Amino acid sequence: MIRFDEDSESMVMITDGNRLISYDNTVSFNKKTQYSEENCLRGVMLWAIDMLKDNSNPLSSNNGNTGRTGDPSDENFCGRDYQDVISSCRQPCRSGSSDECPADEICFVNTGCSIDNIGSAPPTKCRLCPDPSTQGMKTWLEVEYGGNTTTCGEADLSVINEFATGTEQCDAAKDALQDQCCYPYPENPCMLCRTETEFMDLNALAEVDFNGETISCFDLMTLLGPESADSDMCLNTQAELFDQCCFNQCKLCEGKGVRWWVEVEFDGKDMNCGELDSVLYKNSTEEEDDLCSDVLTNHGEDCCYEFPDNPCDICKSGDRSLTLMPTEELEFDGSTYTCAEVNNFVCSLCGTGARLDFDVFIDIDGEKATCADIESKLLQERVEANDENCTDTRSLYYDSCCFEIPNDGCQLCQNDEYMLFSEIVEFNGDS
Repeated sequence: MIRFDEDSESMVMITDGNRLISYDNTVSFNKKTQYSEENCLRGVMLWAIDMLKDNSNPLSSNNGNTGRTGDPSDENFCGRDYQDVISSCRQPCRSGSSDECPADEICFVNTGCSIDNIGSAPPTKCRLCPDPSTQGMKTWLEVEYGGNTTTCGEADLSVINEFATGTEQCDAAKDALQDQCCYPYPENPCMLCRTETEFMDLNALAEVDFNGETISCFDLMTLLGPESADSDMCLNTQAELFDQCCFNQCKLCEGKGVRWWVEVEFDGKDMNCGELDSVLYKNSTEEEDDLCSDVLTNHGEDCCYEFPDNPCDICKSGDRSLTLMPTEELEFDGSTYTCAEVNNFVCSLCGTGARLDFDVFIDIDGEKATCADIESKLLQERVEANDENCTDTRSLYYDSCCFEIPNDGCQLCQNDEYMLFSEIVEFNGDS
């Protein structure tokens, strides 16, 4: 499923029913550009994933103080996933390349770890409203902080970047602003487009007049965050603006997954199913529109699939789960795939409980081939994990090609040491 998320004003892709990937496209980026123009900001920034160093991980984020040594590369550390990195900070990778990491780990940047304090987890960042599971923030509210007039949202970003939890500066900021900026989530929160009798979608980009100002329906929904469903403000706003902000959004694959890599033709243009789904959201296409009916009739079968009961996850092996790098590209047989594409359609020969022995030779119809050849063929033909072909292939070659991952694998270096991967040594007669 790909949709425009009203809360974050970003595009959201759900794969395998439970994995979320957030990104910007023309819809969400135009929304942010519009915001910058309306607020007289000096410009906007587009962060391109292909500007990263090779093999670095784009999914990491800072979880501690800014670089303690003054060199951002000193915060680059290895791990199986981001939580693994910040829980131990055991293996630096200053180049930003996963080549410096053990075979089953990747390099994360801006971790908050420090090369001067290997083995110690980074401090937690200061937040004005420290428990997001029970508290919301009035990000729009103007307050006085540090001798300046700012908003709660801007003040929160300031303390995140400057202070760690437990410091005097963090405590002082929370004492000054917490009562003004933070609110407990109502037990029954106000949802502009949900009443006792109707359940509709929010037209986030539509504009309405509210309290003498013209604002978007998304911004209006944000303002209603602290309100209960039965409050006067909620009920009055629904009575006045429900029809302007709420509608039945046309969804390409309602309740199903989107084969967003599949190419289709729409309105004389070639696009993939993910882009087609985004067009429906960008144009606020309603279920009742003829366009919605035409799209579902012409492209629903090609673009949509039922979620499998046990979906394949290429980044899960046994009890261990790693982070999917969705935009990382793979070259195979003249075609380029992203990891996200592979994760949607791939049949893995060894499944999630074992690893592939790539170089083992086997006999296929009288010809020699490697286990890697079989895995590649499954990838090339886009065999899905729940396909009969996948099951048959596993039954034939699993025992020859796959080996179980030991629970307590051999580690060359002890837990309190990290490996020098660039060092050349002699082993079994080879360098």
